[in-house]
Amino acid sequence: GLGDVYKRQDLHRAYKQRSFLLMESTPSVTNWQGISRPKRPGMHQLSSLQAVAHGANGVGYFQWRQSRGGEEKFHGAVVSHAGHENTRTFREVSVVGKLLAQLEPILESVNQAEVALIYDFQNEWALNLAQLPRSVDKNYQERCLVHYRHFWQNGVTVDIINSTFAELSNYKLLVAPMLYMLQEGVAERMADYVEAGGTLVTTYLTGVVDQSDLVFLGGSPGPLKEMLGIWIEETDVLFDHHQQSIQLTQDTLSSTRIQGDTLYPVKKYADIVHLQGAEAIGIYEQDFYAGSPAVTVNKFGSGQAYYLAARYDDVFLADFYGWLGKVLGLKKAVSSPLLSGVNAQIRRTDAEKYIFLLNFEPLPQTVRLENPTIVDALTGQVVSGEITLGGHGFRILKLENDP
Repeated sequence: GLGDVYKRQDLHRAYKQRSFLLMESTPSVTNWQGISRPKRPGMHQLSSLQAVAHGANGVGYFQWRQSRGGEEKFHGAVVSHAGHENTRTFREVSVVGKLLAQLEPILESVNQAEVALIYDFQNEWALNLAQLPRSVDKNYQERCLVHYRHFWQNGVTVDIINSTFAELSNYKLLVAPMLYMLQEGVAERMADYVEAGGTLVTTYLTGVVDQSDLVFLGGSPGPLKEMLGIWIEETDVLFDHHQQSIQLTQDTLSSTRIQGDTLYPVKKYADIVHLQGAEAIGIYEQDFYAGSPAVTVNKFGSGQAYYLAARYDDVFLADFYGWLGKVLGLKKAVSSPLLSGVNAQIRRTDAEKYIFLLNFEPLPQTVRLENPTIVDALTGQVVSGEITLGGHGFRILKLENDP
């Protein structure tokens, strides 16, 4: 599966572009992680509503009654070995049941994403087996999560999709990190998407081999060269002690804290890029390829394609996607900034939208609301201004859908 639970939920929802049923969740503890602690008070409620926020229309359990034998006899259950309802876990499950009953009106709602991230299982298998000049720390799954993280932290809904069959035309932004293997037809699908007006972001280690794991002759990024407007001559691979960084060549991203004199560190991989129609908006600072392109953009048809030629840290990606989100007008669940650990997700019907505010921190956090006509979906009370989420707390808000 893909990393943290909420990313897997976005992956499963995107398979058929519809809500799903969470069949198995543990109401308390697991027994297969080496160290498995019980969920702290409120965590089961929060994790269940997290699933609903990301598209679940129900929450089921493994297991109902704790088994007496076998490998999972110490796995959590709704009814423990004690055999009665007088346990914290049973009481918390009962609370979740009551919450889900109150939320029945959202069954007709959906999650609408303007951003898609390609996570390709076959690509991951091929990349894991590839004996590259740097075969440690390829970390395909981890890097997909790093790109995803900015959107999650800012309340922007993301569909996690396969490269071969998902419909692309509905998305304003398509992110495809490290798409080393291009299966048949994928390059054409991506080019058609950009040409029709879409925005693509892809990275180093993209377009290297075909579906048979044979290298594209003519160099990387293979059949994406025309659309990206570049070709890759070679790739520098860095030891941890190596110093490399990039600088923007212009004030391209001035709507965020990125400025023309800011340096961003580079780790692990650095493609040496030649422009064939693209524009360099960032250049390397060190080594024999100093001054060569490190971030490029190419106008292709009605859209544009960005290439991140090296592995950048969270700070650069947050700034880059923050700027790009403003350029594309990506919708956020809450327009004001969210504190670390607070997430916001939206489910919509034709008439209404439901905003799930979830606090994954043990201490209270605040969220500022700018719409004055928001109603608490559970109590019916009008809420406005700054609201407080308790530690591991939540609020579910309802308001009219965007026109």
